[in-house]
Amino acid sequence: MQEAFNVALTPAFVTMLEDAQMEARRADPRGGGLAEIVLNDVAYRMRAKGTRGSRWVLENGDVLLMIAAPGTNWPLSVRYLSGAIWRDGGVEKMRIATMQSLDRYAMPADADFVRLTRADYCFDFYSPEFTEEHQLGVLSSRWVCHSSCKKSSRGVVAEDIGRTRGETSTAGSKSNVQVQIYDKSLEITEASGKEWLYRLWAPNADGEVLKADVWRLEVRFGSEFFKARNIKRPHELAAMKRQVVVEALFALRQVVPVGGDSNKRRWPVHPLWSEAIRRCGTLDMVPIDRKVTGRRDALIKQSCASIAGSLRSHCMLKFQRYTRDEVIAELNEIIGILEDDPKHPLKLEQAELRYSDVEDPK
Repeated sequence: MQEAFNVALTPAFVTMLEDAQMEARRADPRGGGLAEIVLNDVAYRMRAKGTRGSRWVLENGDVLLMIAAPGTNWPLSVRYLSGAIWRDGGVEKMRIATMQSLDRYAMPADADFVRLTRADYCFDFYSPEFTEEHQLGVLSSRWVCHSSCKKSSRGVVAEDIGRTRGETSTAGSKSNVQVQIYDKSLEITEASGKEWLYRLWAPNADGEVLKADVWRLEVRFGSEFFKARNIKRPHELAAMKRQVVVEALFALRQVVPVGGDSNKRRWPVHPLWSEAIRRCGTLDMVPIDRKVTGRRDALIKQSCASIAGSLRSHCMLKFQRYTRDEVIAELNEIIGILEDDPKHPLKLEQAELRYSDVEDPK
């Protein structure tokens, strides 16, 4: 998981960051250097280079801190690493520890200064059959998703089987939602070294250490996805985790070909996707199209509550108080804005379509 923090960097902290980054650059002119920086007795490593959008990057075994230049809005992003999340059972302890380490260095702008910007969920499958199935170019042609979604696949030439073996297949975008299937066992041995995962897998493999044929199906949610659903904090995401994960797995899915049917959207979901969806609980599936169904009176009640809440917030934002006369005046102004909209007739037609399947209570 990753969160953004609306904080102000103190001048002393900026100086410390600059000095540590210069030390890291001197350690390796090619850009791979590191330098130690200690903040309130917590040790971090400073990288010689920042990332896109961040000027400094600090890391340790639990978190990655990406810090933008002074004066940037929401300059601090904290990525909580998977091993530490598993160890602590969530991000709450790590958030507290991280902010304590930044005490007197990064000052919160207000009381509501934390936002969720990224979350990844995964399912790990031991499947030699999928290893055989995953040939480069095969899975990339079996994605079912919106035409605007980016799709990519990567693999290597495997001399033992005389063809290109697939390693990774991806659909979607990191800023919104992305689904990827990749060879996790190969990634551990060749890149990450996260051998602690062997201990997690062993109970489901009769104690066997699985170093091959383990595939990870991963769903990655980005800030655009959260903004569209008004998800701001990890506990809000946790409350609807099943719904959003199933939504992503269905919207970006692999399918199994059916002979004689050229329409991929009618093909059955791949067994790995099907099992992941089952684990989430298919009863929690949320609608993915634009039509709304349900009881009309219940939807009207929800709509009224939403309008009332928005109006209350609007009054506090504009007047810093609530009075009935001011609310009525604002409502009249809002109605004028609505009716003066040149696209008002078209939007009415779209609203009529959206609610065309709503049933009146029997």
